[in-house]
Amino acid sequence: MLDEFERLDLPARAVTAGAAIREGLEAIGDRSPIVGDVRGLGLLLAVELVGDRHAKVPLPAAALGTERIRIHALRNGVMLYSRQTSGGRYGQWFMVAPPLTITDDEIAELLRRTAAAVDGLRAELVAEELL
Repeated sequence: MLDEFERLDLPARAVTAGAAIREGLEAIGDRSPIVGDVRGLGLLLAVELVGDRHAKVPLPAAALGTERIRIHALRNGVMLYSRQTSGGRYGQWFMVAPPLTITDDEIAELLRRTAAAVDGLRAELVAEELL
């Protein structure tokens, strides 16, 4: 395993792939009013879900944002870890943490599927008048 780690230069891959994913997640956030922030380093990134990006208003508790984003992600073929911080008092987040061996094509697919999940969540919340 250590030989492969070295041969594939996985630490450098974490930096370059992480930067590409972060850029893609920030682009999703730029067009989606329910994305408040993207944080993290390398291939461990978190995306904050909010009710209003500009005012940084949290999603209403009734929105169950972390549970719903997980479901939308699964429907789009991607697994996202999601959680509320302190019962939602400090925000609602989902994490993107792909393997070190993720390819550029897989990054594009991950971002496409994650964007679809975010868009699906937003549409559902708007339809239910929770936004």
